[in-house]
Amino acid sequence: MRCYSSYAAPHPYSFHIGVSFAPKPPIRYPGERPRVPFPSDGIIGSWRNKMLSRPKKVQTKECGEDFFFHNSMRNGSGICLGVADGVTGWLESGVDPAIFSQALMYHAHRYSRSAWAGEPEVDPALDYEEREQVEGWELTPYECLDLAYGGVLREKFVEAGSSTACILSLNAQNGLLRSANLGDSGFSIIRSSSILYTQPVQTHFFNCPKQLTKLPPPSGKRFTRACVDSPREAETHRAQLCDGDIVVAYTDGFSDNVFMHEMVEICSSDPEVDDSHDAQAQSMADRLVIHARECMAAKTRVSPFERQAAREGMFFPGGVRLEYFFPQNNAQLTIQVQKPDDVTVVVALVSENQVQGSAGLAGGVPARHDATPLPYIRSTLHFELQLPTMILLFILAVAVCCVTAQQQPLGTLHRRTYLYAGQTYFPGGNSSLAANQIYAERLTPATVSQPFPLLIIHGQGMTGSNFLNTPDGRLGWADHFLSKGYELYIVDQPSRGRSAWQPTINGALLAFDTLTVESRFTAPEKHHLWPQAALHTQWPGNGSMGDPVFDAFYASTVPSINNNTEESVHVKTAGSQLLDLIGPVILMTHSQAGEYSWILGDSRPSQVKAIVALEPLGPPFINAIFPPFTPAREFGVSDIALTYDPPITSSSELSRRVLSQIPNVTCFEQAAPARRLTNLLHIPVLVVTSETSYHAQYDNCTVNYLRQAGVSVEHVQLGEAGIHGMLLSLRLSLEA
Repeated sequence: MRCYSSYAAPHPYSFHIGVSFAPKPPIRYPGERPRVPFPSDGIIGSWRNKMLSRPKKVQTKECGEDFFFHNSMRNGSGICLGVADGVTGWLESGVDPAIFSQALMYHAHRYSRSAWAGEPEVDPALDYEEREQVEGWELTPYECLDLAYGGVLREKFVEAGSSTACILSLNAQNGLLRSANLGDSGFSIIRSSSILYTQPVQTHFFNCPKQLTKLPPPSGKRFTRACVDSPREAETHRAQLCDGDIVVAYTDGFSDNVFMHEMVEICSSDPEVDDSHDAQAQSMADRLVIHARECMAAKTRVSPFERQAAREGMFFPGGVRLEYFFPQNNAQLTIQVQKPDDVTVVVALVSENQVQGSAGLAGGVPARHDATPLPYIRSTLHFELQLPTMILLFILAVAVCCVTAQQQPLGTLHRRTYLYAGQTYFPGGNSSLAANQIYAERLTPATVSQPFPLLIIHGQGMTGSNFLNTPDGRLGWADHFLSKGYELYIVDQPSRGRSAWQPTINGALLAFDTLTVESRFTAPEKHHLWPQAALHTQWPGNGSMGDPVFDAFYASTVPSINNNTEESVHVKTAGSQLLDLIGPVILMTHSQAGEYSWILGDSRPSQVKAIVALEPLGPPFINAIFPPFTPAREFGVSDIALTYDPPITSSSELSRRVLSQIPNVTCFEQAAPARRLTNLLHIPVLVVTSETSYHAQYDNCTVNYLRQAGVSVEHVQLGEAGIHGMLLSLRLSLEA
């Protein structure tokens, strides 16, 4: 902390605050003692009551075990705000968790209101000796948290307890946000209807956040075990705010129930209030809390908390099981929940003001004239209604990936975990074997800024490893999408790679030989099996056996089940269970996996928010290019049943006619009137075709079939955009 002199100048930035909160439904715990709050005539009690009396739409008078604060800092230099969540586990020891969080927020308020938000404001017209000396210090959120924690430790009324905490300061002079966070409360910054930053949680293990703790004095009582963490373990962050930014601080009752993309949609929608920024901020906070409570009540919804529990191997259909043990009367309480919790949200809207001469002040910045003004930008994240902006942005991301994948040679910082879904046990002798499971490798960037993760499914003879890097060692598509803020789930299809093939259960395997790989993928220009093959130039090597890059690629190929129908059944079962675990995704498939786009979209239409089909398996009803031209995909674009309207009971009810024919390709469509693919109607689809692939001969047939069935499809042919090659994720088409 440093002492400064002041100058009462207008500030370039202003912040408009909205606060809303709601307690969780009352739950009676075995042996719970009556809660004794801070007395209303005391300092903390009267301050608490004042904070709770703030007008809001959510008609509740309590925060439960949460609390919050916000106040102006000295000389209007900025605002400080925070949220805290008392740890419920202290109820097992007869301690009211709300006392700790209220005291922590009070002391944070007490210290921050008399402190500076940042650098001093000095009048350049005065000599140093003439500047008025005033009391006050620059106080960072980290220092504020440390001082507030010390204040709680000295509070005699606080017998014991723990709390998570998130404290932020917003500097009115330069728009700088600073934060300190300990535990699983947190904050997000929204800019132009997308996440700019989200504070990562800090935990010891699942559902045990880091927390500030006050241990009770030695006595004959038996207290619960507690985690004791220090303010020194708080994570800090700095960010430059701009006009129109939205800062949302929240306790875990919000983030455990509301996905980040839902928060963005709510914050980016037009509020039904007047044009005042304060009213908009309050409306936003209220709508966020109302949505969180609606999510808690939705019995069929998979919450972010359940999704994380599933990743930790704790999947409970119908809710998450929380268990509490009460040693006073040797009782245990088990609650099956959709994660009901106290919810507290503090919203800050940022606006830049036109300040005369502000650029001449120390630390001053001129107001931006090109910034997006409040009220808000209307959200572009309307995924289910029509072909969305998101798909067009994904087209751009694919194109940029093909051109600039190597701009980060060291790769993007991320965390790697994995999970399995969909296994079935088959009895054999006196034991059993598991089969048909799907392996998913989860890659999470340090900052997730995209609303939905990508679920990536590889093609025939491949595994998910093909998306990690190229055969010659360059960074692959996985790194590109990580750098754009996407969380990734990259799978190995059942009976492939790390999804084990069981020889006594699964069907026969088919392996690509070197001639097949060379003639179809790595050096098609030497074999002329289709006209566009002559354009092929983008394999990083000569594409033949003995070339180091070819050898590396061929070594990565694996045998695949030689039965598309069997594999489709397994992918539908395991892939659907995987979607139930991980929640909504953008589904990206390649080649043979293309039919899984329609199968999984049909099976889980609410979980598949968009489909990116890279050269999907086709064309409808028949094989092409490579003889024999046998019937295939009896349900049009899939080998197993899809949901049609009017309904069908067998594939024979799908009447078809020849739309066009070229050598080695027959293009079918449905005979009129065409049936609609009911479950795919509201899923936007992007089909991508490379210039030199054999798919250039017939992907238009697949696109036509989907459009005829009512599906919204955008078809991008990369050759027309100047992007050359095939096997897009592996070759020089990453760069040229």
